[in-house]
Amino acid sequence: MTWRRAWLAAAMTVIAACAESSEGGRADVAPVADVVVGDAQFGDGGFVPSDVVGADSAVGPDVAADSVDALAETTPPETGDRDNDGVPDAADPFPDDGTRPGIALDLTVYAHTEDTLFTMNVKTYFVDPVGAFDFPPGFETSEQMTDIAIDRWGVLWGVSFDRLWVCHPQTAECWRMGELPDSFNGLTWVPGAAISAGSDMLIGVANDGGWFRLSVSGGLVSATKLGSYGPNFTSSGDAFSIEGIGTFASVNETLKTDDRIVRIDPKTGGTLALVGTTPGLFELWGLAGWTERIFGFDASGAIVVIGLLDGKVTPVAKTEHEWWGAGVRSRL
Repeated sequence: MTWRRAWLAAAMTVIAACAESSEGGRADVAPVADVVVGDAQFGDGGFVPSDVVGADSAVGPDVAADSVDALAETTPPETGDRDNDGVPDAADPFPDDGTRPGIALDLTVYAHTEDTLFTMNVKTYFVDPVGAFDFPPGFETSEQMTDIAIDRWGVLWGVSFDRLWVCHPQTAECWRMGELPDSFNGLTWVPGAAISAGSDMLIGVANDGGWFRLSVSGGLVSATKLGSYGPNFTSSGDAFSIEGIGTFASVNETLKTDDRIVRIDPKTGGTLALVGTTPGLFELWGLAGWTERIFGFDASGAIVVIGLLDGKVTPVAKTEHEWWGAGVRSRL
């Protein structure tokens, strides 16, 4: 257990073996140290692919977008976009400012350390720094980003230990949305169709596996507990949910050493099925997905992909970064 996980406990009591092209992907990582590509192994004990697959881990049916609420929830484009920035007014924290909040790049997942935002192209697997999180005056040295989440419009949200943020995906400039009532080491948007509710939900995941709906009002963030991962499971640090694909999380299981990738009931956070394990990786704090792939970003610097349908783990790179989180749009 590292100081980050211990801090959270005290506070609360990325790639497929085949790419889209026939020539395969590229593991160019900048900056990197000891890049490891393809079937290379990590560490003295090696890196053994997992063949564990959950019976319920198949990709779900495709679904359509629904209407949603303001700020912590999104609304359909018919509601208007008066600043013409591509984000509907009711989903836009700054509906009269066309320069904010920015929109996440296509074919891209985002990952981060405690203080720096990165992009990873899902076709080339190239990792590139966006820049250090640029917090407003008074917060420059105190904030550490524990996780990020991207809504269906491409708005990038983040949580530090004490606050909820929106950050520009191309500049990493961040704006404070509110004070958190608790600490969360995971963050994800859940599509409304996935919960049969007609509204997308912003979910914070507590260190103990608690699954909380976050809502913003007047500079404060309320957290409503919907459930948890269940007995014997705690949060390893991240979750993601994509419309038509499903909701997944990296978890710790009692008496198990390696992290588990599990399919989650988005309504309650309950664990439904085991997708696979990640032998040799114990701090998979960043998780994102794309079609039939799950990208894992470990605090050791490793980036891997876990096959959504077969649970196979493929190493992609060994970087010098201590990954703290990752995010992907909730609708591809």
